[in-house]
Amino acid sequence: MLYPGQQFAEYEEPLILSAIRTGVYKDFEPVLTEKEWDQYQTELYKQIDLAAGYYNRHKDKWVPAPYAQFRAGTGYFDRENGRGFSQTRRWLKENQRLYKNNYIAQRISLAIRNLQLHRVDKAPQTLQRKTYIEAYRLLETQIGKYGEVAQDRFRLLASTIGTAKPKITQGFSKNFNK
Repeated sequence: MLYPGQQFAEYEEPLILSAIRTGVYKDFEPVLTEKEWDQYQTELYKQIDLAAGYYNRHKDKWVPAPYAQFRAGTGYFDRENGRGFSQTRRWLKENQRLYKNNYIAQRISLAIRNLQLHRVDKAPQTLQRKTYIEAYRLLETQIGKYGEVAQDRFRLLASTIGTAKPKITQGFSKNFNK
């Protein structure tokens, strides 16, 4: 995926495989279970996808050689190369963090929307059959599994349901009636 259409010479293949074995798989020294190796391999595939996507979007960027050609530690898969494949692990972790935060924000928004719909008798049936307080407690418990910060955010937003919005005068972008 990183080197599409590129042909490597026969003498380069062992060098590439050696660089991948030592730089990516750490010479298979970590003692991991089969499940852990599967998870590690899945993360490696995601890292390759990230790197391939980056180089596909940035055609002006040059993909370094997979192994050190002139100076030790400069190959793309060398562990010492801070701008190589090892850097993609940070990308992956950051992407996973952002995904999780966005998912939690969506869940909070959905819970608030359901509370608002409950007030006008249009919430999902399982929620509408409950009283408003019961529905609030159920949604609060559901949001609680995402952590205390998410639960606090839900409580803050839920406390504003039914309050009057500030009057905004046309033509002005600020509310001076505070």
